[in-house]
Amino acid sequence: MSEELFELEDVAYRYGRQPALEGITMRIEPGQRVALLGANGSGKSTLLRILDGLYVAGSGRVAFRGVVLNDRSLQDETFVFDFRRRVALLFQDPDIQLFNPTVFDEVAFGPLQLRWPHEAIRSRVENTLRLLEVQDLRNRAPHRLSGGEKKRVALASILVMDPEVLLLDEPTAALDPKTQTQFVDLLRSWGANKTVITATHDLHIVEDIADYCYVLRNGRILLHGKPAEVLSNNELLEEANLIHTYHHAHTHPEPHFHPHLHRHGK
Repeated sequence: MSEELFELEDVAYRYGRQPALEGITMRIEPGQRVALLGANGSGKSTLLRILDGLYVAGSGRVAFRGVVLNDRSLQDETFVFDFRRRVALLFQDPDIQLFNPTVFDEVAFGPLQLRWPHEAIRSRVENTLRLLEVQDLRNRAPHRLSGGEKKRVALASILVMDPEVLLLDEPTAALDPKTQTQFVDLLRSWGANKTVITATHDLHIVEDIADYCYVLRNGRILLHGKPAEVLSNNELLEEANLIHTYHHAHTHPEPHFHPHLHRHGK
């Protein structure tokens, strides 16, 4: 059995003739918190879907705990049942994941599929609703909630299963600053020894949610390292379209120019 949770070797993926990922090689260890950084179209969402087994790599090797994720393993009911219980993906758009008539039903759906005892389901759902601070919404229809509330409910429907790996696609996108802060605080405190892999272009949250980063550009890894190292490399962050610089002039006491950094996602 491999020590790594995920192993990727020279992974590539295409949408038709359009390359989305090229030459992706990485190791993700159990309990690691990883940020996949990149502008829109960099390939980070595609990479999350490959890690979740929704897409199969066009070439290269992807393995979860030593088991290669390919058409054969992902059609094995025993493996898939265990894999889906252990690895969960939160989509950027929560409406993709919300389809039950009430918030309570939404959060209870996964445990019901696993045929947990009804009392255990009720207890776990109630605890998870409180954790996400959506207990007052339990009887509401998910499609009538605000964007931030939908995101919390979608996350609750995942966390109730106590997954080993949490994959997050732009979890703070379209959230107001207060809700963003609450979301980040939750991710920081959730689950000791859990693995969290977050795709984001919001550099402000990186040091709070990750201990290792990969920067993607045009489907390739441009840079990787610890957050402080990556965030200090302005040249490559600008190349990845995660920041931009500009110059402006001061007229007193005499004209001069200097660069400013503006991080996308603020």
